[in-house]
Amino acid sequence: MRKITALIAAAIVLLSAGSIYADNKLLPTDVLDPGRFFSDIRYGYTSLEGQIASSGMETDVEGGEHRINYVLRIGIANGFDVEASTSYLAEGSINWEADTFLGHVEMKTLEEGIDDTTVSFRFKLAEEGRDGVNFTFALIGVLPSGQRKEGEPEIHLDGVKLQDEKAGSPGNGVVSYGAGFSVSGRSGNFEPYLLGSYIFGGRRERHEIDEHYADQAQLQVGIQWHTSPHAAFDFSIMAVRNSPQAQEEDRSKTVSNSFIMGYAFIGMYFEFAPNATFILGAAYGLMESHVVNRSDGARMEGVSAFVPSIGLHLLF
Repeated sequence: MRKITALIAAAIVLLSAGSIYADNKLLPTDVLDPGRFFSDIRYGYTSLEGQIASSGMETDVEGGEHRINYVLRIGIANGFDVEASTSYLAEGSINWEADTFLGHVEMKTLEEGIDDTTVSFRFKLAEEGRDGVNFTFALIGVLPSGQRKEGEPEIHLDGVKLQDEKAGSPGNGVVSYGAGFSVSGRSGNFEPYLLGSYIFGGRRERHEIDEHYADQAQLQVGIQWHTSPHAAFDFSIMAVRNSPQAQEEDRSKTVSNSFIMGYAFIGMYFEFAPNATFILGAAYGLMESHVVNRSDGARMEGVSAFVPSIGLHLLF
């Protein structure tokens, strides 16, 4: 379930950073003028549930996390700016339980800390004015600001505690890279946009374990409806595809299948002061059922997530 919460976090960061704001604010394709910058901070709570099916046994899984996402973008030169985004996981927990031949087993994991940082170098390739089509290309790097510390679950058997919980931390702990694009335009009070990116997952060896992280492709399409010069609604859908992920230790190898997770997002943006916009949003996601361990056939099924969020966007 660790990769599920990481995937959801990455998706919400993209939904947050890719959204456009009030009528006189930024489009996804906007590149800031030299010397200008914006700061965007958003709090979201993720609740998720699903099942793990293996060897005829189903394990119910549920969890939640409190996460603060932060985005900073700075104009460097004409047609070029730099954006950095990261998040702080205040508390993320996963709980699962199952009836086994040993008895009723309950486990709980906890994660907290700073996640990895995504840096985007954004270039404006085409601009046809406010009512035309705009296009932006980005080179993307992911830096290992997260500690990627493995935790230990709290384990109960028939109500008796067998092991104490030890908190882990988010992040993959590797440098990865990729590219992205954004296209947007405007017709009357409506502003459609399209965002996409592909990130190569990276690889590392740690404690004699060779880890191959999944590549991730993301595509988001949406439209913003400007209801007034200072308010707008944003509606979008997003698909995220993760390639197979693997861990190798000695002669043992654990490989998960690729899968897709889809999201629907609705947001409201209200400019309550010059260059200051209030953000209110919610996202709902569904994950494709897939094999998480090919060696024993364990499957992740019925995973869904709901993420309400609130935030503030400041343009300077």
